[in-house]
Amino acid sequence: MPAKSKSQQKFFGMVHAVQTGKLSPSKVSKKVKDTAKNIKKKDAKDFASTKHKGLPNKKVKKERKNKLNLKELIPENSKEQNYQLTEEDKSIFLEKIKNFNSYYSKFGESNLKEVVDDFNKIVIVAENIILNETEDWFDKITINKNMKELKKINENFSKTAKDISVLKERMISLFDDMGHILNKYFDIN
Repeated sequence: MPAKSKSQQKFFGMVHAVQTGKLSPSKVSKKVKDTAKNIKKKDAKDFASTKHKGLPNKKVKKERKNKLNLKELIPENSKEQNYQLTEEDKSIFLEKIKNFNSYYSKFGESNLKEVVDDFNKIVIVAENIILNETEDWFDKITINKNMKELKKINENFSKTAKDISVLKERMISLFDDMGHILNKYFDIN
């Protein structure tokens, strides 16, 4: 498999050199050492032997919004958890999870629908990733129990968000009614 960039080729050149003993492991980063342990020598050699001509300095990443798109991640009509996610989808998902606490600041905003939609996606994708990466049957029993509880909490969150939206609409209506009456007697901007 050829390298996608000059920096990737150089990296795998160091990995291959460590594997063949041409470079001391003490002179390279932990990432190079870990990769050297976990990759086949042939694969490292294939990456390392890529010619530089025509390669970008760094791998060109496709522009992609950091949003979970449920239709892209989950096949239509899929009720089972055994569909496969791409590594890119997993990394987007993991970034969402890493920034999970940032949702707290969105609770006060006028539209909770986006937060609820994201949470629904997070629950579905989390269950998929966790169940597909767990091989121990005992762990799967515990995970299924936790996923059931997570779904229940998410349902309660969604219901509460809907109730809040209804209350906000009612408050706006009452505010408009008060303004309408006050405007009869006072000048309101």
